[in-house]
Amino acid sequence: MSGMSSVFENINIAQVVIHEVFKRGPNREIVDPVFGEQTILLDAEAMTALRDRLIKALGQSSRCMEMDLQFDGEGSGVDLAKRLLEAGENFALASREVATKLAGAQTRQDLPGGIVVVLIGTAGVPGKRFVCKLKAEPHNGFTRVAAAGVISLQFLKDLILTPQTRLYKIGCFVELDKDAPADTPLASNWKAFIYDETMSTSNKLSAANYFYDGFLGLKFPQNGATRTKEFHDHTKDFIKGLDISPERKNDLLNALITYLKVDQSPSIQVAEFSQAYLAEPEIRDGYEGFMTEKNFPLTAINKDLAYVEKSLKFRRVVFSQGIKLTGPAEQFAEKITIEQILGDLGEDGAAAPWTKIIIKSPIQLQE
Repeated sequence: MSGMSSVFENINIAQVVIHEVFKRGPNREIVDPVFGEQTILLDAEAMTALRDRLIKALGQSSRCMEMDLQFDGEGSGVDLAKRLLEAGENFALASREVATKLAGAQTRQDLPGGIVVVLIGTAGVPGKRFVCKLKAEPHNGFTRVAAAGVISLQFLKDLILTPQTRLYKIGCFVELDKDAPADTPLASNWKAFIYDETMSTSNKLSAANYFYDGFLGLKFPQNGATRTKEFHDHTKDFIKGLDISPERKNDLLNALITYLKVDQSPSIQVAEFSQAYLAEPEIRDGYEGFMTEKNFPLTAINKDLAYVEKSLKFRRVVFSQGIKLTGPAEQFAEKITIEQILGDLGEDGAAAPWTKIIIKSPIQLQE
């Protein structure tokens, strides 16, 4: 599954049910949803419109993002998705739980009611089974006819065919392997996505919390770029604070750049860096303890160099009296040798610590 567009490029909808949820009552009590009693048969025009809406929202939108499962136990959003796929002719009845769960998650009184559309089908090539839970907030364009508990087909047509209508919030669960063994953890066999009209392009975290967390049981994934920067900054601080020779410190700072920039692995991990570059057991233990103290996970993190690109370009060594040595990071490792040596004796009779630098290159310019 490479990116959202490929996941949702070929949507086929098998079953659709509509329910209606309401805002909380005056004492913040839950108002019972009105349940759709049966699956809705869409004509070709409505079906095409609904598919196009989903493809546009989930496959091409900057307001859609993949999420991590926060809860995957009984009654969770993904557990319910799995049960909906297996409900067969009881799909309409089983989907009531979606409306009930949304009504429960809308704890604030200012959250509007709306239509809940629950649908299942297949998406992608080859087709993978998926479940979508949509909430559309009402507006004046809707005509609602609810008779004997059946929310009319007209309502859905208004929802998807009225040009100014947006599908405001969508939660989508995609099953990766329908033949996975029964004991396969849901977290490893499902992907989850949300689309939220209120989510800005620049701030993905502005999505409605009650919807993705309380209702769907999802959480924002740990951002790879942020985590990579934290790894870089914390590791650098740890190395700089070590009581080791300047040449060893130089080697380790070069190693950090190598690990992040040169190593082709798509992920980074504390133990991996530790084992590859920190030979001394006490330093290795100290490093893992340091990272744990900083609340940095010891599991593998998706590597994304977006926020550290600049830091990885240059190395800089600062001496007293304003003397600095700077250069491209790669050249630092290859062309520069730093060694601490003993210099002239000071007034106290001790040799001053000096630094011997060998640069494997001729002088090009002096100013």
